[in-house]
Formats: sequence, C-alpha cells, structure tokens
Amino acid sequence: MNHESIDTDTQRRTAALMRSIEIGAPASLHDSVRELTTAAVRREGTRSGWARRVALRRPAAPLVGALASAAALIVALVLALGSGGPDAPTVLQASTLGLRPAVIAAPEENPRAPGQLAISAEGIAYPYWNRRFGWQTAGARADELGGRKVTTVFYANSAGRRIGYSIVAGHALPIPVGGHAAVWDHTRFDVLHSGGSTVVTWRRAGHTCILVGSKVSTKTLLTLADWQTA
Repeated sequence: MNHESIDTDTQRRTAALMRSIEIGAPASLHDSVRELTTAAVRREGTRSGWARRVALRRPAAPLVGALASAAALIVALVLALGSGGPDAPTVLQASTLGLRPAVIAAPEENPRAPGQLAISAEGIAYPYWNRRFGWQTAGARADELGGRKVTTVFYANSAGRRIGYSIVAGHALPIPVGGHAAVWDHTRFDVLHSGGSTVVTWRRAGHTCILVGSKVSTKTLLTLADWQTA
C-alpha cells in the first residue's frame, strides 16, 4: 500500500465519520471541518522521507491520529453548538415571552392529576402551585420564536408578583452563557439576570423549561422549578 492510498482511505473514513454524527450545524461549519481534516491528512503526506518509510511500516499511526483529530474537532463543535440548531432562539430570547401579557384564560387544575394543570406542552404538564406555594394561575399564551412553539403559563401571588413558565418545543436549547449553575436534587438549573428579571432554566424530557420573574427571588424560582421536576 502506498502513502497516497493511505491518504485516500483516511479521507474516506473521516468523511464517513463526519456523516455519521448529526450536529445540525450550518454548511459552513461542515466545510470547515472537512478542510481542517484534509489539511491534517496532507501534513502526514509531506513529512520527510525517513518518517514516510516509518509510516509505511506502521500505517495505523497516521490513520488513527487523523481520525482522532477529526473526531475531537467534531465533538468540540457539538459541544459549542449545543443541541438547539443554527436557528434556535437563545434562552434569554425565549424568556422574554414570560414577561408579556397573557392572552389565554388561566388554566385550571387537572381534576384527574392533582398538582398539575389541565395544560401541557411537549408532553410536560404545567404544575398547579396555588395550594402548596400560593401561586395562582393568571393566564397563558402561545408564541412562535425562531421556528419554535413556546407555550407560557403565568402565575401570580398575593403580593402581586408575577412569573412566567415557558416550555420550548423541539430539542433543548443551548445552555446559556453568563449565568451560574445550581444543582438541586440531581437536576441542573442555570440562573441568569437580565434587565431586572431573574431567569431560571433547566431541561426536562429533552426540552427547555424557563421560569422568569421580576422582583422574585432566585430561591423562590428555584424552589418552584425543583418541585416541578420531582
């Protein structure tokens, strides 16, 4: 086997590896991965004659190195993009819907499932918080953001504070940058502060859930969110 056939075989294997991993990235990113991988293989082919003779005796080393480099790059891109896709809204963008007015009547508690409302999104039932925490439903709304349906239920307490609980359809959005993580009962919650509002987001059943409120403590939002995940 000559070195040129090794390079061709490596590129074929790398292309198959790239096709086997669906990262939902734009075409430009796929092109960048392909160019970087090809460059790595070419560098193997331009080494000195002595190194090339060693490679011919031990062909597995450059193949493994090139494929490992390509795989590492793909994994890094997956982690950077998250699972939301190129056109997915950010958590902060979606959280603004929880600050808008309600346009649908307040849903009632589900008589067949105490502790849950008679409304759900993506198979996730919204919680009934009035009896346990004193947060009464105050309306709902349905929006579309970045091609995603976002369903929001609003709650209010006796002090006049109001919060919005949104569930975003589709795969979970990328974890937001700039906040801090809090782990309660093995569930990760990310907390952000934006424009005087506090945002708590987490993932449930593969979807993004968001609680947002103004003049509502982080502890209160985390307590409500944590009860919903139980």
